[in-house]
Amino acid sequence: MNNKLGMAINYQNIGSIKESQNDLEKALIYYKKSLDLNEKINSDIGRIICYNSIGSIYLKQKKAKKSH
Repeated sequence: MNNKLGMAINYQNIGSIKESQNDLEKALIYYKKSLDLNEKINSDIGRIICYNSIGSIYLKQKKAKKSH
């Protein structure tokens, strides 16, 4: 299937699960995959959610400068 919005949402959800399992590196990978798809479909809301999630990971990793 070629449903980029659905795939973006699924990647975001997988990232969230990985983050809740404290697997921050894998969460970041999935959030970035979601971000890539949201950029391709020009979804502002999707990008906002991804940037928020990625920033959260950077804060947890003590990489606050990257989160801004």
